This record gives sequence, C-alpha cells and structure tokens, in this order.
Amino acid sequence: MTKSTMRRLAACLGFWLLTASSSLLSPPASAAPDEIALRIRNASQQPLRCVTLLAHFITRDLPTLQPDDSVSIVLGRDPDDGSLSYGRHGDKPMLIENLLCGQVADWSASRQDIPLQTLRATAAESYSIVCRGGGDALACAAPTSP
Repeated sequence: MTKSTMRRLAACLGFWLLTASSSLLSPPASAAPDEIALRIRNASQQPLRCVTLLAHFITRDLPTLQPDDSVSIVLGRDPDDGSLSYGRHGDKPMLIENLLCGQVADWSASRQDIPLQTLRATAAESYSIVCRGGGDALACAAPTSP
C-alpha cells in the first residue's frame, strides 16, 4: 500500500469512528408524547374560570364554563415521565405546572387545583373532572361511580 492509500484509509476510519461514536453518545430519542383528552364539567351554580399555569410563568385561560357546561382540551403526556403539556412553543411542548378552576365572581378566593396526578400516571386516552359546590366549598375531582 502506498502512503496516499494509507492516509485515505486512516481518514475514512477516523471519520467512521467520529460519526459512530457521536451516535453512540447521543441520548436515545424519547418516544412521541401521548395525547389525553381532558374534560372539565361545571356542576356548580356559578360560572367557572379555569387557567392552565405553564412553565416559564405563562398562563392560558380556558373558555368560561357556565353552569352545566363543559370544556375539553387535548394535553400531551410524555410516556417516559408522565409530564403533561398544553400547546407548543416552537418545537417544544409547553409543560403544565398546574391547572386551576374557580368561580368567576371570586376566582382568587374560590380557586381549586385540578388533580393532575392520575393523568400523569395513567395510560388512559381521556379523563374527566367535575367541579361542584361553590364559594369555599368548591371542589374539583374525578366523578365517582354510582
């Protein structure tokens, strides 16, 4: 073998090692997020305001829920860690910190956390929450079976 052939082989081998090692060191691609339809129903006598609190101090208001009204939103759920997202910013999902609902007339005093733990842990494709009562007695939870 000539010196130029040896150099070409060494260059090809170096390039192959570089590309192979970079693919081995790259973290594995995460599975695509699952989607879950979340339905919130207002079973109280007052209109409700629901707000998603997203990462980086961003909020998104959902439509006002009149009594006996409901709203459905589609959330993303990471199959690896259960994190929930609502919408995207560029190519990144907007992670949900919290979801709050309260009466429109006195939202800050009546707001309640919507329980998201089950959504994070379940593989279900849909989930329902019902908000009942009013004032300090407002409670939002998954419906119970009769």
